[in-house]
Amino acid sequence: MQTLTDGTALPDGNSGNWEGLLVSDGYQSQLPSYGQDISIASPQALDLSGPVIMAPVAVSPVILARIDGGQAGADRGATSVAIAPQQQQLAGQQLTDTFTVRNVGEYQAHYQAVGVEVDAPDGSAGVDDVAAAAGDNVLAPGETLPVTLDIDPFGDGPGVYAVRAGYHSVPAMDTVSSEWLTLFFPAATVTVA
Repeated sequence: MQTLTDGTALPDGNSGNWEGLLVSDGYQSQLPSYGQDISIASPQALDLSGPVIMAPVAVSPVILARIDGGQAGADRGATSVAIAPQQQQLAGQQLTDTFTVRNVGEYQAHYQAVGVEVDAPDGSAGVDDVAAAAGDNVLAPGETLPVTLDIDPFGDGPGVYAVRAGYHSVPAMDTVSSEWLTLFFPAATVTVA
């Protein structure tokens, strides 16, 4: 008769090794349907309510040298400032954000709502959603969804705001809550006057 290291006796013929048995219960593999493969198909286009102003934009000496054929900035070490038109947003007025999302995965992608996350100059953040038609909206592989979101009012005060596209996920189980997921794309910036 064999014994384990703790002295427990094993029945005759048992070496103390674990063995397993698989039973077929009719299970068949299934393709996942809750992939998080929603991405930006076209970048955000913002329709601002404020005036277009001529604002200074700093230009490095290296860029300035490229612009004027290598004669100025880089040789002189001068820092130049270019004047470029920039549109501002008026505080408390409507801002319209338009973009397109796409399912870049090979399975269906589910979402509850698509929207934007707005980061204010004071560090606070808020989410504005496009109202979803149902609690579980589906994008087929390769399918696109145009999104237009009116944020009214936009901007509590002056400063530079960051606007990131994202969506609320659909939980795969009832015990899990929805998550806000930002899309991997540079944020749009809005200057509020």
